[in-house]
Amino acid sequence: MKSKIVVFIVIILTLVGCARVNEQAVSSLTAEDVIKNHFKYINEKDTEKLEKTVTHAKKGVTWEFEKLEYFKLISIEEDKSEKMKDAYMSNGRGSVIKPFQVKVFKVNFEVNYKGGYGSGFSNGDYSWYYFVIKEKEGSDWLIDDWGV
Repeated sequence: MKSKIVVFIVIILTLVGCARVNEQAVSSLTAEDVIKNHFKYINEKDTEKLEKTVTHAKKGVTWEFEKLEYFKLISIEEDKSEKMKDAYMSNGRGSVIKPFQVKVFKVNFEVNYKGGYGSGFSNGDYSWYYFVIKEKEGSDWLIDDWGV
């Protein structure tokens, strides 16, 4: 009987340990990985996971998944020039929320909706800046804004 209890406790501790490892893996995503996952979740039409890639300001975006064919990530490159980061911090949402850390990426992507239009997009290629932030020290990277 005691050996069964010991085995049961070991199994429970193992499962708890695995859950913590998975939580840590999610929170250790790079800013670039968050953008990649964002596009992945749009294509999977997974609103729950998609909303975990963005700050409160971008939650609730209507993607019109019923019309979506694909949102294809073509390329992503960090913009280290400071120009867009400074614009975000002085005139964009950064001036209001004062994030702990900001990274800016130039993202090229292709959009395709049934009927040629959906969620504010006409079918075609786009080149937008994505502003990815850590709201405070130790927080996860999240997309706070996009466009331009």
